[in-house]
Amino acid sequence: MTNTTPLPLLKILYIDPSIGYRSNSSEVLESSIGSLLTHTCVFTVVPTGYLALESTQYSCYDVIIIDSKLPDLETRQFFHILSEVGVNVRVIMMVSPTIAVADDRDILQAEQ
Repeated sequence: MTNTTPLPLLKILYIDPSIGYRSNSSEVLESSIGSLLTHTCVFTVVPTGYLALESTQYSCYDVIIIDSKLPDLETRQFFHILSEVGVNVRVIMMVSPTIAVADDRDILQAEQ
């Protein structure tokens, strides 16, 4: 006999600034990480930090996935506002893999 107990529901808010270019963000997330999770996932995808903050007023999320560079808010502001309005949620911050390389002059100027 198979176990038919449904998996727990995990509500994820994903802030994707490129949503205007990629309308299938939630499907991409579900197919790429959905199989790794031991929960049934429901993704809400918004393009900006302000829309994400607004969304937290209407729905409770278990996780927020945020890019370190939002188009409309500094990440620090986003966390401050979340805290001010009393939203208590786990946050995963993605950091760009781009590495800036400084030449020796920049390093010397920074040390002075």
